[in-house]
Amino acid sequence: LARTDPATFRPQLADSLIKLSFEQCQNGDAASALHSIAEAAAHFRQLAQANPATFLPQLASSLHGLSLRQRDNGDQTAALASISEAVAHLRQFSQSDPATFLPNLADSLSTLADQQGEAGDQTGALHSSAEAVAHYRQLAHFNRAFLAHLAESLCRLSLHQGNTGDRTGALHSSIEAVTHNRELIRTDPAYLPKLAESLGNLSLHQGNIGDRTGAQHSMTEAVKIVGRLDHNDTVLTGADPGHRALLDGWFDTRTLLDSITYLAKHREALQHPATRKILASMDLEVAARHLAILDLATAEPLDKLKVLLTDPDAAESAALDAIENADLTRLRTIATASEALRER
Repeated sequence: LARTDPATFRPQLADSLIKLSFEQCQNGDAASALHSIAEAAAHFRQLAQANPATFLPQLASSLHGLSLRQRDNGDQTAALASISEAVAHLRQFSQSDPATFLPNLADSLSTLADQQGEAGDQTGALHSSAEAVAHYRQLAHFNRAFLAHLAESLCRLSLHQGNTGDRTGALHSSIEAVTHNRELIRTDPAYLPKLAESLGNLSLHQGNIGDRTGAQHSMTEAVKIVGRLDHNDTVLTGADPGHRALLDGWFDTRTLLDSITYLAKHREALQHPATRKILASMDLEVAARHLAILDLATAEPLDKLKVLLTDPDAAESAALDAIENADLTRLRTIATASEALRER
């Protein structure tokens, strides 16, 4: 149809290829996802030549997607070229219609900054990231819906500032990001994970300027937040009584050392999927804590697990490592399993 009547069907074909590329990406077929989005971009490029006002913004959008798929396939040079072209088109349109195109320009600039940083152009990454923040700041001034984007872009900016040696600027950007996320959670607790992430980012920059106390306070608050983000399902009905009895025995241990000893004795049974399913479905702090201990036990030998659970300094060090590696899952697990760390 697109061959016989391109004016009518080529835009639909290009849109369908974008959707196909997304599904292929979701299914792990990176090569096919790249092929589909590249074809979509080619169609929009041809359409834009005849009707730029209508199709140039869609070309820019497809180029943004193309750059991500090119990066997924290891073609960093092509990815950088595609996102740079997308930014150029969106910059042109945002000048005449900022309400429509400024959000897309800011988003594309963030992607450009990431890819410039990966290519070793830290100065270019800093400039692109700073421009994205400026646009999001303008958008958030008139529409609070962009405040979360501003906070996220400030976190990214702080990393680029740190990479170019501006530790003070990085600290200020990360502080502002935390401030915005605190404001967001006043009306929507769904932003708590973002607050925890921004606090972790802040702790890194505080540490970089030698503020060890501030870094510990920020990290501790992040850990406490993460420790609250767990398991809100109802208790399973009809579970195997044997697994329930096993868990009851574990819950009845009086000390942490007794708990670890019980885990060592019944490790295989406690790691059974049915036992873990019961724990994951309980809306109880004790269940969340024991599930976190099981998660740690899958990755750590019991002697190291014992140190993590009983030594607040060791737990704090492991939590800092998780923050530095942006491993929110491990941070949550450590925070939930370690009572001493949460009470510190």
